[in-house]
Amino acid sequence: MMRGTLDLNRAAAEVLPVLLGNTLPAAHRTHVIGSLAIALTHPEDRLRTLAAHAVGRHLWETDPALAWCCVGALVHEAGLLKAARQRESEIDFAERPPWEQSAQAAAEAARVMVTAGQPVDRDQLLALPLGDGSAQHLLPSIFGMLTLAPATDMLAIAFFEHVAGTLARAWLDEVEHGRRNSNSKFDDDVEGLDCEKELILSGNLAQFLLDLNPEEALRVAAPVLDAALVHAKLGAGFLERLTTAQDRRKPTTTFWALWQALVDRVFAAIAKKSSQPLPRALPDLLDKIFLGVNWKRDARDWPPLAGESHRMETVFKFFAPHPSIIEHYVGFLRRIGSDRMLPAAFVTLADKMGPTPVAGLLTPYSVKALEEMLGRFIYSDPNRLKATPELQAAVLALLNACIEIGSSVCYRQRDDFLTPSVPH
Repeated sequence: MMRGTLDLNRAAAEVLPVLLGNTLPAAHRTHVIGSLAIALTHPEDRLRTLAAHAVGRHLWETDPALAWCCVGALVHEAGLLKAARQRESEIDFAERPPWEQSAQAAAEAARVMVTAGQPVDRDQLLALPLGDGSAQHLLPSIFGMLTLAPATDMLAIAFFEHVAGTLARAWLDEVEHGRRNSNSKFDDDVEGLDCEKELILSGNLAQFLLDLNPEEALRVAAPVLDAALVHAKLGAGFLERLTTAQDRRKPTTTFWALWQALVDRVFAAIAKKSSQPLPRALPDLLDKIFLGVNWKRDARDWPPLAGESHRMETVFKFFAPHPSIIEHYVGFLRRIGSDRMLPAAFVTLADKMGPTPVAGLLTPYSVKALEEMLGRFIYSDPNRLKATPELQAAVLALLNACIEIGSSVCYRQRDDFLTPSVPH
């Protein structure tokens, strides 16, 4: 292949769906669809994915029938690959034909479906074996189209119900058997997902859910929200991907509906803890409930928190004083909760620690975070901390608690805070 040829092919793959949104002569349209079919079934997976994302961005609006045709072709290809792998497993290794031969035949069949405009097979789509390793390379392309499908498309919604159900069954299966399937590409267990497949499924499900209205999203996500309480570590991962997906778009009410539904499940599980044990990974889930994702170092606010920050305070107040709960809340305040909740949240924090704050409730991270947050106000706007006796007392209580466990920073901050300011 000539140098630069692949880059040119990638650019062409991305522009083909754009061309199909225009009025073209019949002969030209046939030629463009044929080129799109080649791009979607190309041996280079990256080129496939680029073409699929372009289909998702453009064809759902201009030609949804063709978009579904493209989805159906790749789903059919996945089915052919799974069948080929099954046939191969029944033949002695020395007698098996080259796998490339089966892969090429499946790609050619998918190409014919696109050029012929064959409609998607609903049953085949909703039975797509998402855990099948033989077609794993097709998942980014299939999801690249379906994640961008209209939120009102009932077939797309049904597909993501299938995704949610598959994830939930895989999580429950792992908890029950104490294992996760290997990363082998030859792993055909539909219910057992390796880490890479789980990331693909949960990430795309999170994106699609945020396009739905809250009621529809809660219905589709119900299996995953229920399973998140059983496998809290993977549930935390899903909530992190949901938060990341929300961060990349305008604020939605759907995000908070899903977040609250998960919080309500946590509250209910804690209320029943006498009859059934809580998952050991619950702290991981709580960290994500307090929006503990990888924010930029200078992030002090998050637009979706507008009018919603009270939810964090409600969760914090629900729990009894505990070092991990205080650390999660302090971490939230240190990051994106600063602008909306400080300094008033110092009162909530001091109240949680009791009339005489116990230093043992503060982890090293909590102390470091408090040093940073208190210092922001003490040295830039101390009068805000002295606005009410309640707030001033809360600040002193937090400073004293940090000093009690050896914070020299808070010792200096307390002296500066108590020193009367000299007017200039």
